[in-house]
Amino acid sequence: MKWVHFCLVKFVDLAFNAFRKEEENHYRGCTMGIRTVEEYKASLRDGRRVYIRGEKVEDVTRHPILGVSVDTVAQGFALTASEDPEVRNLFRA
Repeated sequence: MKWVHFCLVKFVDLAFNAFRKEEENHYRGCTMGIRTVEEYKASLRDGRRVYIRGEKVEDVTRHPILGVSVDTVAQGFALTASEDPEVRNLFRA
């Protein structure tokens, strides 16, 4: 269970860094938006070697345990693209 927690923390860290990068771009006058859900998931399919319970994970986005963490973080990306400005503003500093 500690390993799953570690993986979730790592995925959340990656998402946080993406949100922070988007804010930095905002203050520099860049208009580049945050990643989409598809871009986020594609970025995790980069050939990294991930093992859980001694088994190699071919695709973390489709793994029965890690995929839940990926989907949870991906929902943050989905919310940033919400049509509702009140929801979008929850992700702005």
